[in-house]
Order: sequence, then structure tokens, then C-alpha cells
Amino acid sequence: MKRMTCVTAALFAAAFILLPAVPAGAADGGSEDPYIVRPGDTLSGIAGQLLGDTKRWPELLEANPQITDPAVIFPGDTIVLPGSGEAEGMAADDAYQPLPVAVPEPPVAEPPPMAAEPVEPPLPIEIVKAKPTINQNTYMSAGYISAELPQDFIVSSLDTHVLLVEGDEVFLSIAAEEGAAFTVLRPVKEVHHPVSGEYLGWVMKVMGWAEVTCAGESNSRAVLSNTVDAVNVGDLIVPFDPEDVLEENIRKPIQSKFCLEKGDTGYIVASQGHNLVLVDGDVVFLDKGRDAGVEPGQQFVVYKELEPEGYRVIGIVQVLRSGSSTSTALVTYSMKEISVSDTVQAWEGPVTEEVSSGG
Repeated sequence: MKRMTCVTAALFAAAFILLPAVPAGAADGGSEDPYIVRPGDTLSGIAGQLLGDTKRWPELLEANPQITDPAVIFPGDTIVLPGSGEAEGMAADDAYQPLPVAVPEPPVAEPPPMAAEPVEPPLPIEIVKAKPTINQNTYMSAGYISAELPQDFIVSSLDTHVLLVEGDEVFLSIAAEEGAAFTVLRPVKEVHHPVSGEYLGWVMKVMGWAEVTCAGESNSRAVLSNTVDAVNVGDLIVPFDPEDVLEENIRKPIQSKFCLEKGDTGYIVASQGHNLVLVDGDVVFLDKGRDAGVEPGQQFVVYKELEPEGYRVIGIVQVLRSGSSTSTALVTYSMKEISVSDTVQAWEGPVTEEVSSGG
């Protein structure tokens, strides 16, 4: 009987040695051991599993500084719990190293299902981005589309310089009073509508400004008071508009990431430069102006049509100045590549870069 007892005790001892150790806290449903991300996991889902509340994902984000984007975690990543003592300075040899896991292709984002009550999103989706703050000279030099070319021009220069800059004296083809100011322009490209082919005019590049110093009977002597680029004899001139000033509402911040209901649309018909890809800070021209109710400061969403039905928002432009049928705008936010012929729509609020069905 005693021998049988000894054998039984030995078996129990062997079983105890072979059993895996249970992590501290596992019995009560929680664990301070690092959590290893599995395929399909999200930060909010892990928060619900380990902390009992999906809304506590920011605590996991704070405790894991190695995560730079809460929307991007991968199978095999190590997640530590808040207050576990392993959040900062966790050495690579101390962290649990999982077996290699095949990473599936990320699923295509789909619109969330309709819910009877608002549902708290699992991850933050709102982005706030400041619009570029531009100075008056940058605004003034943005240029515009002119349906007709001005008739007056720089006839000659007092010096023999080929390239004229600020301070150089020139002669104008128009008789004007002393002190009169003119904007110096250069037509750089003829513009036709990218969809209809209709002639829209010429992109006029602002080269600088001139002020009359001496009035004549048929022409005037002037000095270049400011130049954006080198001025040439033959460049065109128009009277300076003192009311053409930078609108304060152009400096306001913008938001992104909400759905767009498509309405009356227009197009980017040209750009100031020759870049095929347009980004933040580039100047573009739209086929809508004052006749369509477009005013300086107004925002337009830029998007690309998707087949069979849908669109993808790729950026935002804001109107700097508006003509009768066209307007000059600044790219204030580019999510994807923007180019001439992209579609625009007037917008009063924030936008989304997610793929959405057309409204």
C-alpha cells in the first residue's frame, strides 16, 4: 500500500512538472503578459478583449509608443497592457518573439453599415490640416486666365538690359498720369477646356508691377517697382487693381474625412506651371467664376471618377481670385496625385479620402 502511494505521488509530481505555467492574472480573465497581434485584430478589438472596453484603445496606444499609427498594426506585433511596466524600454530579447505569421493583404475599406444609433468608431478618422498661409506677393503673382490679351505693353527700356528687374526704367505704350500703377503680365499658354475643347483664353503669368514716373502724350516712362520674375520688352500691362487683396478667409484651417454628396461640378482646366502632378501650394485654374457664384475663399473638393459608379476624393483647392467664367485657386490639401482635367465641386465642409458611392 505504501509502495502504491509513492508511485502515485511520483506520477503527480511528473504531471506538475509537465504542465505549462499559467501567467499571473490569467485566472481572473486579465493578463500583464504582452499580447501578440493576430490576423484581423484591431487596436479597439484588443482593448475590448484585454481591458473590457473597446473605447479604451487610446490607453493601449499610449502604453505602446512603438505604434505610430493606431490604424496600422500587423500580426506578430507585441502589445503591452497599461501599467504592466513593459511599455517603455522593452528590450528585444525580453519581448516574446512569435512564430512567423503570414500577413494577409489588407482588406478594401467599405462604408460602415447603417446603425439605428450612432456608433463610436473604433479608430480616429478625423484629420485636421492647416492651409498654407501665403503672403500678399505670392497671392498677387498667382495669375489668371484672360479670354482676351491686353493691348498695352512695355515698348522699351532705358537701359540695354535684356532681363529687367526691380528698379529698372521702362517706357509704356500708354499715356498715363504720374503715379499710375500697372501690372506686368506675360501670356504663357493657351487654354482649351479638357472635356469640351472650348477655348477659354490664355494663362497670364504676373511678372511684376510698374509705376509711372513721367507722363507723355502717347506713352509713359515708368519704373519697375517690384518683380516676380525677369521682365522683358514686349511684356503686356494692365492697370493695377488696388482692391485685389488677399482674403483673410483663405488662411482658415480645413478638415477632412466626411462623405461628399455629388452636385454641380467643374474641372481643373490648367495649372500655373508645367508640372503634370499638382501638390500643396500649386496654383490651378477652374472653369467656374463669378457667373457661377464663385467667390474668393470658396473651397472646392477635387476627386476622380471611379468605375462603374463612385469617386475618390484626392484633394482640396481654395479660390484666390475669380473672373467672370474662370477662377484662380490654390491647392491646399493633396491626398493623392492631382492633375489637369480632374473634377471639382464646391464644398462648404470637411471631406473624406475613402472610396464612396456617388450621391
